[in-house]
Amino acid sequence: YLRRIEYMILFFVAFSSVKKQRDLIIYLVTLGITLFSLIIYGFGQKFYVVLWNFFPDFFKHNPFCFPAFLTGNEEFAKGTPLCLGELSRISSTFGGHYDLAAYLVFVIPIFIALFIAVKRWYLRIAIALLVILALEMLNFTSSRTSFAAYLVGIMGMLIIWKKKWWIIPVMIVSMGVLFFFSTSTLQRFAKTIQPVQVLQMQPGANPDIQAAISKTKETQEKKHSSTPPPGTVTVGSSSTTDLASSSGQVLTDADLESLLQNNINISSDSGAFLLKKAYALDISFTTRFQAEWPRNWNAFLNSPVFGTGYSSLTLATDNDYLRALGETGLAGLLSFLFIFVILGIFMKRTVRSIEDPVTGAFLFGLVGGVIGLLMNAFLIDVFEASKVAEPLWLLLGIGVGAAKLQQ
Repeated sequence: YLRRIEYMILFFVAFSSVKKQRDLIIYLVTLGITLFSLIIYGFGQKFYVVLWNFFPDFFKHNPFCFPAFLTGNEEFAKGTPLCLGELSRISSTFGGHYDLAAYLVFVIPIFIALFIAVKRWYLRIAIALLVILALEMLNFTSSRTSFAAYLVGIMGMLIIWKKKWWIIPVMIVSMGVLFFFSTSTLQRFAKTIQPVQVLQMQPGANPDIQAAISKTKETQEKKHSSTPPPGTVTVGSSSTTDLASSSGQVLTDADLESLLQNNINISSDSGAFLLKKAYALDISFTTRFQAEWPRNWNAFLNSPVFGTGYSSLTLATDNDYLRALGETGLAGLLSFLFIFVILGIFMKRTVRSIEDPVTGAFLFGLVGGVIGLLMNAFLIDVFEASKVAEPLWLLLGIGVGAAKLQQ
């Protein structure tokens, strides 16, 4: 609770610091320098291995890389500097690749809006290069959710700003960067739903086989309560439960292991098994659907008004709205969302009186960034991450402060 206050109080600090129009320009220049520095460091993390191959003697005597400090597990969180491999996802310092991706989802629309607003050609060239490199950084994170959230955010911004004719060129550039300069994100999109082969036990199979599997399932249920293990496969349009009740039971890896433990050879039981083609979500989505989300929904049902308390539902939920429902109930979720509703009402009433094009573009850029984060929050806990929350409330405070100057 106190951590969220710590994040949000930055809004008022930033709001009170905007005294004149020049303050906004200083903040935007600082944001641009910050983003450019982030890009340099990210490209250094990605391609230092390439430089190592070109200059092996230099790196042999001068060990150097752009280290990453990760918090993915307890050992990494001790602060050990890690040199990322050529195929690694680029991560934010003392965070993860999702933190960096969410930050980029928020700031890239701001610079696209500034590109549209400014008239000087050299500023447009500089901003365009910054945006393209930032999009490539977004690809380096290999975050499918964040890239999709960015597309929704940028389209929402251009529609609300009534600049729909910019949607096509922005989409062409964004998708062009994805298809021509990055393969990791495309590969992750391709792996979202994958064809797999599943073993199906036909009705009326050997009783010994059914007994062995039932025994394993009883053990699993005691161990995992009512939460099914990740990895459920969907065959066609039917779930594994439907298949079990209609045309036989789909065997999981645990079922096959139980058969091996009981010395049952499936190849010797003719007609009892059938190999079928199926489609399975990857482990990232399966973990959300079968473990994290049901846990938070059950917490909400147990305490629907005020929830079970902050940080009561493990470290991650991968859905900020379900996390808010589980931890703070309807009261917490609605109060949080109404912050953005009130900000939207304020900006809608204020934007008409804004004559400065840079201020107007900055406000619409914030709108696009917030839409992107709100979309991102369906699959990632973005508002709890300090790398996202602190810039979010700082920039929103600057935007509201700049709008008040024009009001």
